[in-house]
Amino acid sequence: MPPITGSARRNWKEAGDIAALLLCFALELLLSWDKVAAPFPGGAWLVPWLVLLLYAPLPFRRKRPVAVFTVTAAGSAALSLLVPGFVPLFGVWLALYTVALLCPRIQAAAAAAAACGLILLNVLVEVGRSGAGQEWDVATVGAVGGAVITLAVFGLGRWVAWSVKQRRRAARYAAERAIRDERSRIARELHDVVAHAVSLMVLQTAGAARIMQANPRQAAEALENVSLLGQQAVVELRRMLGLLYDGAPAASADSWGQGGGPDARDLPSISRLEELVKESERAGLAVELHVTGAPVLLEPGVDLSAYRVVQEALTNASRYSAAGHGATVSLHWQASGVQLEVRNRCLPGALHHPLSSGHGLVGMAERAKAADGWVKTGRRGDEFVVQAGFPPGAPSRRGTPAVHGGR
Repeated sequence: MPPITGSARRNWKEAGDIAALLLCFALELLLSWDKVAAPFPGGAWLVPWLVLLLYAPLPFRRKRPVAVFTVTAAGSAALSLLVPGFVPLFGVWLALYTVALLCPRIQAAAAAAAACGLILLNVLVEVGRSGAGQEWDVATVGAVGGAVITLAVFGLGRWVAWSVKQRRRAARYAAERAIRDERSRIARELHDVVAHAVSLMVLQTAGAARIMQANPRQAAEALENVSLLGQQAVVELRRMLGLLYDGAPAASADSWGQGGGPDARDLPSISRLEELVKESERAGLAVELHVTGAPVLLEPGVDLSAYRVVQEALTNASRYSAAGHGATVSLHWQASGVQLEVRNRCLPGALHHPLSSGHGLVGMAERAKAADGWVKTGRRGDEFVVQAGFPPGAPSRRGTPAVHGGR
């Protein structure tokens, strides 16, 4: 079953508003107005038009809830003077519900008190029309029934408002937690990059010390490479510390392993996009890979972030693509870095990609931000498109090899 999109929710809300207005209008004429007990001097046929005039502001109650309630309540009181014995209340209750739903507690309570005033007016009208000896019974039934309905409408509006607030708060907390988790994950991976660079620095420094006397030129080259690796490590450390502003641990010391640090060949890279495409195809998603431009060297952290963005986009494409349709990955190398694009056909009838309601976009945005890049997502026609761009930064000797060919 396809997910309910934001546009579908708006359509359902509009349909519900129209249905509520029609129902209240019908109940107003069928239950509140008594043609025999409350005749209108101008003719009974004018009463529905007067009620329609009273209901005219109600379609705007979500935009101006207090103003619409005030006009509706005042109109109800005025109509009771034009049509003796007729106090319209259903439109007032509908406006009261909207005030209780959208307005602060004090304004909602004031609106409920004003509605209770109309209930009192209706009780007085009913008592005036009742027979001798029935005044007390009519007053009791009218007052209790009107008060119960008014308080129920008021309580329902406040409860719905509280529920919406709780759902938004839960969604906000979930998004914040997703951001923290994603930052910790990125920081652990950047820790591996730094660990690899530092390990190479230690090894090359030791080698330079051994051959300093025998081969000064080779030792100088090794020390120059140590300098480049040190600059790379400093950049990645700054990026990692920027992510861990909340003090989350990046990684444990165990991640260094017994071999002096992780091997660069074990880190994901744009150079392995063909492997990622094959993994997606084994999972059932047909993927076309297009590569253009001359490759440039990327910082290891930037390289890693670009790879993860493509990986996340393909993961979501495999979940949400329309049946029988695959995805297209485009990689464009420029002197200013690399640009990525992932396209996939959306589910039939879905106006928005389901990715927008999850945490995949959060992870993409955090990775791009950490690498000084950018990510744009959105629907184009019947496709969902993820675009990203990453600068090369200060490349190390490791760099990023080209991805040759295309699919």
